[in-house]
Amino acid sequence: MNKEKITFGAQTLEYDSISEGGGLLKISVNDGDMAALETMFSCDQEDLEKITQKSADDQMQRVFKNYDIFRSIQKDKNVVLDEVTEETADIVTVTLQQESAVEIAIRKLQAGQGIQDGAINDLAGIISDMATETL
Repeated sequence: MNKEKITFGAQTLEYDSISEGGGLLKISVNDGDMAALETMFSCDQEDLEKITQKSADDQMQRVFKNYDIFRSIQKDKNVVLDEVTEETADIVTVTLQQESAVEIAIRKLQAGQGIQDGAINDLAGIISDMATETL
């Protein structure tokens, strides 16, 4: 049976429930692999800036923007899924926090500054080498 899924970056994850509120996005997977999920969501923040929710038949349902701060992961053991059948599962929930537009702009500006600083250092080295050669 196909499940609903989310995609972000190059990742695709089938999930059992998803909720949004208070600047948090919670994604739960019944009997999920906690270590694998932690690795998946510990990706580059830019990959998490756009999370697309899709139906089981791959139709886009919703887009979550800027939930790019990995906050926590937890496992609830033996949660009852169905009272009648007494079916249980260990539910792994990943919590992401939404980053403000200002925080995103600052992060990208700082990344750009690092590139600029590196270029300035490279240029200084070239000028220094040229000055040494002419002396």
